[in-house]
Amino acid sequence: MTTFTVRTIDYAQRAQLLAYMQKYKFDYDILEPEEKYNQEFVAKIQESRTQEKNGQTVKISIEDLWK
Repeated sequence: MTTFTVRTIDYAQRAQLLAYMQKYKFDYDILEPEEKYNQEFVAKIQESRTQEKNGQTVKISIEDLWK
């Protein structure tokens, strides 16, 4: 048996590939990518970006960084 790894760029491409494999009765497995980041960390970053857009940030001058 030979194994191929195919990376699709969007849902449409994935659907076309699946239709082709089903038409010709290929045996296949779909492996979803693993989460790369902790979801709590991602939520904190998204919250921080929202705060920045809403102007809820504090600006620190360069001179005050090392005090």
